Amino acid sequence: MAALGFRSTHGVVLNRQDFDIILVGNSRLQIGINPEGPHLERYSAYSAGLQAATIDEIISVLRIIASKENLPKQLMLALDFAMFSPGARYTADFEISPLNRVPVWKTLLLTTLSVTGVKDAYTTLARNREGKVANYNLLGHYHKLWPWQIDQRKKFFDELKSYAVSPNLYAGFDPKKVSIETGRILELQSVLFDIANGGTRVSIWTNPLHVSMLKLIDYLGLAPEFDYWKESLLKISDDLEESFGMDKVSFWDFNYCGKLATHERPVEGSTEEFYIFHDPSHYKPDIGELILSKVLVSRDLENTTNQSFLSSAKHSQIVPINWETCNSNMDRDIAELVLQTKEDRCEVNKSFC
Repeated sequence: MAALGFRSTHGVVLNRQDFDIILVGNSRLQIGINPEGPHLERYSAYSAGLQAATIDEIISVLRIIASKENLPKQLMLALDFAMFSPGARYTADFEISPLNRVPVWKTLLLTTLSVTGVKDAYTTLARNREGKVANYNLLGHYHKLWPWQIDQRKKFFDELKSYAVSPNLYAGFDPKKVSIETGRILELQSVLFDIANGGTRVSIWTNPLHVSMLKLIDYLGLAPEFDYWKESLLKISDDLEESFGMDKVSFWDFNYCGKLATHERPVEGSTEEFYIFHDPSHYKPDIGELILSKVLVSRDLENTTNQSFLSSAKHSQIVPINWETCNSNMDRDIAELVLQTKEDRCEVNKSFC
């Protein structure tokens, strides 16, 4: 079910199995946090990362968790600004999954008999006969090129462009006003309250992004909404902490303009990924382990090797972004990209015209 974004898989597993720790988020979590890595290997941990997740889908996952007879000891919720895009819509695989309250037996039947399911099965068997593994990359897309043939700089900017023009991502916001729906914030707070009320420790964090993504947010006129989004999450955490105590709730802001975000980008013609990010929005597991080192113990740590990448993140605090001084050696490239994609953005959202 890789190509289906894992919604059906996660819906079935969460309905049928219990875990010590459940992680919820999008592809940042899916790729950047290893549930069998050094920090989580001692626990029964499950990563429910949904590719291109919307906040409505995240809330649906949380509702399933809240309804479980045996709640997890800890919930880790990794959130992104793009999840809250008002233009985001449910995916087709969500519609047939238990996340959408479809019975498990029906989900299994529909995914097994779907065109995509048959295609995936055929491709996997064919490549296995050739002595090769399934033909997917980390995000569940079919490989078109071998890794050493990929122009990493082009991949880097293609990712930025997709965020600039997709209504499911940044192009779904309104640059003229705060467009995140208050109802979504209240729904998120409500379901997190139910989970915490069942005795689960709730840990929330914002995913780190490369500075190029932060500059894109700024050049699209979305910096005020981004700041509002962070403040809304902190308020949720503060309200939960007031009800359940600091030892049961934590909020960590890793999405700021610091040493990690401003790390180098791929150079012209490079076919090698830079070692901290796969692309502007997906951090690698080494950074995921640093995140877990803070979230699991829920306290500020002294700087160790590479810990300085996230040293500004403090328990239950926002790390403010000074948009004017958050410099990047690619400001001109981002400005040009925003200008070049304006027409495509206007087609999906008149607010950008």
